[in-house]
Amino acid sequence: MYHASNCAPHGFERKFHVWLSRSAAAIALLLFGAQQTAAQQDSFVFATPDQATDGSIEVIGAKSAKPEIWPATLIFKSAIGGCTATVVGPQAVLTAAHCIEDGASGQIKIHSQPIKAQCKRHPGYKNTNTTHDFALCNTDAPISGVAFEAVNTSIAFPKVAMPITILGYGCTTPGGFDRNFGMLFSGTATVTRLPRNDDLYTITHGGAAVCFGDSGGAAYVYDDAIQRHRLIVGVNSKGDISEVSYISSTDTEAFVSWAIDWSKQTKAFICGIHTEATGCRP
Repeated sequence: MYHASNCAPHGFERKFHVWLSRSAAAIALLLFGAQQTAAQQDSFVFATPDQATDGSIEVIGAKSAKPEIWPATLIFKSAIGGCTATVVGPQAVLTAAHCIEDGASGQIKIHSQPIKAQCKRHPGYKNTNTTHDFALCNTDAPISGVAFEAVNTSIAFPKVAMPITILGYGCTTPGGFDRNFGMLFSGTATVTRLPRNDDLYTITHGGAAVCFGDSGGAAYVYDDAIQRHRLIVGVNSKGDISEVSYISSTDTEAFVSWAIDWSKQTKAFICGIHTEATGCRP
C-alpha cells in the first residue's frame, strides 16, 4: 500500500498487459506472478511470512506493521496469485473471493503446524456481483497460538469521513508493483462512501491505498479512544492504484447471512458473529 499523491502509473504482465493510469478502471489487487500448477496437491498455503519486515524499505503513505501485533494476518499464494488473509475464528479464515478458487483446498501453517483447509466463495461473487468479494475457509482442526480478529456486523461502523486502517502484505513502492510481497504494512484512509443496496463496497480516498498483494487483507476500525479494540469492517477488494480503494463490507446482510449459513455447514464459528467462537481478540 502507498500514498496516492506520490504514485505514478505502472504496468504489469500476466499473459497479457494492462496499462494503469489515474483514470483507469479499478482492478483487483492480487499479486500476479505467484501462480502454482493445478497438479499440486494443495492449491494454497496460508502462513505467516518467513521473515518479519525490519522497516528498512521506504514506504510512501504507510508504515511497516509488526506481525506480532497482527498475528492473525496471513500471507498466501494460490493458483490465482498472492494475497492476504485473516484468521477470524478457531477454524475460520477470511480473504477475498477473487484471490482463490471456489472449493480450493490447501493448508494453513502457523508456528510450522500444517492444518488442512477448504475455501468457499460468496455465492453473490460467483453470480458476477464482484462487490461480494468474500471467501471463507474452514480448517479441519482448530488453529492455536494466535488471537483471532473479530468481524464487525454493526452498521454503526464505519461512517463517512471516518478513518479506517488498511492492512496487507502487498507491494510498497511508488507505481504499485514491486517484489516486496511478504512485508506487512498498514495505513489509514478516509471513508467517502458506504455500501448501497446490493453494492457492498465501502470506498476510501486518499491516505494509504491498497496495492497488489493487499487483496483479501482486512480493513479495520477502532471503536475505543485508545485504539486497543479493533474490528474488521471489510475485505480489501480492488483499487485504482492511485487514490481510491474498494472494500467489500462485512456489516451487510449479504455477508452476515452467508457467513451464518457457511458456519452451519462447516461447524466453524466466526468472532464477532458467533458467541460460541473462542480465542477471539479482546
